[in-house]
Amino acid sequence: MYYPDMSIYSYSNFDKKLKEMYNLGEEFVFLNIGWIDSSMEYEKAEKNEEFLKKMLILIKKSGNMMRGYHRCQYCLKDRMIGNEYDLICVKEGDSTITLGSREIYFQYGNFVFISPDLIYHYIENHSYKPPDLYYDAVMKSIV
Repeated sequence: MYYPDMSIYSYSNFDKKLKEMYNLGEEFVFLNIGWIDSSMEYEKAEKNEEFLKKMLILIKKSGNMMRGYHRCQYCLKDRMIGNEYDLICVKEGDSTITLGSREIYFQYGNFVFISPDLIYHYIENHSYKPPDLYYDAVMKSIV
């Protein structure tokens, strides 16, 4: 599923749930980040290990579980994974985090960024470069 970075979130009603849960007013803007697709080009950059560590913290802290799993279309296209049923996992110490089944979110000022959890994989394995505002927000906000 492709949505341009920094576009208004519209995938599900998750933004409405967040507004109710946290009593967020109309001044908050819910933005898509990292909803990339193999049919589209995207900006690339070298991965930053500190940023990836903070992304894992974010993935473990927040999430809107979805039904089923989304596979990485880039890996399928490049045959980096065996078949469409292979899941993307991240090892962290003794635990394994399976990606592809939730949206992650966090607030920064009046923005609420919502991303697929596969954004971690896109950054680590496919050199996806999120927008500078998102990068800065993660680096400043996630402890």
